[in-house]
Amino acid sequence: MEKFYDPRKPFGEKIRKIIEETHPHVGGDAGKEILVHRVGKRYCVSEVSELLRKSEKMSVTDGTGTKGELIWLMRAFKDSGSNPFAMTVDDLQEHNFEPYKIQSHLMLQDEDEDAIMQAVKSLKDLCIKYKWRTPSGVDLPIIIDGGETAICDTIKGMEFSVTATGYASSEDVLEGHAEEGNLLVGIASNGIHSNGLTFVRNVILKDRGLDFMLDGGTRLGEELTRPTRIYLDVLRELNRLFKEDITGKVHITGGGLSKLRELSKEPLDFEVFRGHRLEPQQIFNFIYEQSRIDERSMLTTFNCGIGYVLSVKSEAAEDLVKTICRYYPADIIGRIRSGNGQITVHSPFSNNMVKL
Repeated sequence: MEKFYDPRKPFGEKIRKIIEETHPHVGGDAGKEILVHRVGKRYCVSEVSELLRKSEKMSVTDGTGTKGELIWLMRAFKDSGSNPFAMTVDDLQEHNFEPYKIQSHLMLQDEDEDAIMQAVKSLKDLCIKYKWRTPSGVDLPIIIDGGETAICDTIKGMEFSVTATGYASSEDVLEGHAEEGNLLVGIASNGIHSNGLTFVRNVILKDRGLDFMLDGGTRLGEELTRPTRIYLDVLRELNRLFKEDITGKVHITGGGLSKLRELSKEPLDFEVFRGHRLEPQQIFNFIYEQSRIDERSMLTTFNCGIGYVLSVKSEAAEDLVKTICRYYPADIIGRIRSGNGQITVHSPFSNNMVKL
């Protein structure tokens, strides 16, 4: 029998109960900062504190893309919210914006209530885990103040996208101003994250299915749907301890290491060393060997083991690395020189030097 789609979305009220767990309780310190109240089936957010109202605001939108099809095939919904959450909140941190509210758009090829509930719950759990601090110092869950769930049989799998909004005081907003002599500090990725999956699907998966076993006993599908690493907590710590020493931040997503140019408005040259500790994980070596892709394309399609990069004053670099290593592996991976915008990477896949 053909599956029937109910346009009334009978699971809607269940979703509202989940996201309402992120809403601050009326009264107490939270009520002096921000309030959320329901209006019909939607929510109204009131910024109560003057500091929050007058702060700069920035919104960022991103989604799972091709990874959503693989998540659907692997039934890997339990952690699916990590991908759009990481992509948006860590992008906001490039400019020192603190995420405080989120909306989501979840599209699925079929009406699958279990998939919907797992996905929404995964996003809710992250919003509670990565609490934001109000201007006066109150810690609150990141507020999910709405969204949309759509059943669209013209897509494959699912698309889970998020719009995150952050705030920052005008004096805290960071625009990349890396300088000659700054060092590049990298933070390790935990694998492929959410970029390059279209290439993998088109080139690798047609010959090697999701059940293909990688060395070490992990299925290829499990590796490709691994939740994207979230850097929000360590970036908050760095903002607190090293704000004056950090001259730029960039989330290594689409474009790979070519995104280093975003660290400065000036046409500087960037060099990424060989021999630092952030080596590509097995999945990247597997993709490189199986696809015969050229090294430049590898480095501009995938993160290749480096998920986030900061440009920092040289005298602070070692202390900054030590702080990051309390959270994730990190190292000094390169340096910045005067130049014309050239990026040179000592390839982790060979002895070649690659120009990006």
